[in-house]
Amino acid sequence: MAPKKLSAQKSVEVPPAKKPRTEAFQAPAAPTPAAAPVVASNPRIQQSVKVKIALKNPKFFPEVPQSVLETSANMAYDCLVVEHDARHIMQHKMLEVVDEALSTSKKSFDDALKVAVEFVETAEPKKQELIKVEAAMQAALDAKQAEVAKAKEDGKEAAEQLKKGEDAARDAAAAVMTAKQAKDAAEAEESKTKKVLDEFAALDGAASDAVQAAMVALGPKLKALPRIEGAQVDILSTCLCKPDAERSNLESSAMMLIEGCLSRHMRGHGQAIVQCDGALKEKEAVKAASDEQVEKLKEQVALCGEKLKSEEAALEVCRQKVSDAAADLKEHEKQTALGDSKVEAMKALLAQFGEMEEAYRSMKDPKEPTPPPAEAGAADLTNDSLHLAQELVAAVNGPSAGQ
Repeated sequence: MAPKKLSAQKSVEVPPAKKPRTEAFQAPAAPTPAAAPVVASNPRIQQSVKVKIALKNPKFFPEVPQSVLETSANMAYDCLVVEHDARHIMQHKMLEVVDEALSTSKKSFDDALKVAVEFVETAEPKKQELIKVEAAMQAALDAKQAEVAKAKEDGKEAAEQLKKGEDAARDAAAAVMTAKQAKDAAEAEESKTKKVLDEFAALDGAASDAVQAAMVALGPKLKALPRIEGAQVDILSTCLCKPDAERSNLESSAMMLIEGCLSRHMRGHGQAIVQCDGALKEKEAVKAASDEQVEKLKEQVALCGEKLKSEEAALEVCRQKVSDAAADLKEHEKQTALGDSKVEAMKALLAQFGEMEEAYRSMKDPKEPTPPPAEAGAADLTNDSLHLAQELVAAVNGPSAGQ
């Protein structure tokens, strides 16, 4: 049978409200294509569709997955198209879940608006505070840069002092070496003179042949002594083999002169050794002090290096703090420029949310007035209304609709 056309003079009849049911809920039979114009012109269904579309909008529930929104919106629609008293008890429970979601989202939006308004109201004082923080961080950075420069100067000075100390230590070591060489030379001269003296004393009273043989090597050594004449050395070859009583005055004088000269040399060498030993000990003491000073200067240079390293690390921290403070100020200025627009956007969103919530609650609660039904002849049904009704029939009843 062909679908009947709606009369322009009659209004669509709304089914009477039914009493609450506790038995198992059964969905109404799928409307036929002939009923699509009636469904599309039903204010309750139209309002339910609007609420369903709004409940699926992620801007009202930004933290809820879209699949959950789809399920919840469809569930709410299935409940809202039924009059309050005709709903199953489980439908009332389902709408309580929607109530909780609306309340949570509304509170979230209210809190966000409060934060946005407070931000705008406190933007200028906060900016001044950030400017002060940046200035303080910059002052700390300047002070730390001065400390780093001082640490570098101290390190440079310590390095210069160490170089001077090392130069002094090298000079002291060279002086010790010179004093040791002088002492060694004095001891060598003493040993050489003592050897000559011992050889000369051993020839006194020796046989003539032995004296003659020994004087070949000993003669040049005696002639090298100061204040000794060659003639005095030459007569030793004849007088050394004679007893004292048989020696002439010239021979005895030569013997005494040579013995005295050798003795004086031995005493001079002994004094020189003592002097060289004193000088060596003095130089060694200076060298020890210089070496100790060098070690202290090395420690000072190391301490200066550690201090400079620490100050440079602290300098990097100060630089980072200045950078962070500047970034905070820049971000605050950026957010301040957007503050008013954010507040207006939040207010507009809350207004839209409020309209959706009011429409939802007016359909959920029977105490709220329901919009009057539209007259069938008030306006011709447009293609959009027919299309909406067909989509609604398909969404509610599935593939069986229209068969």
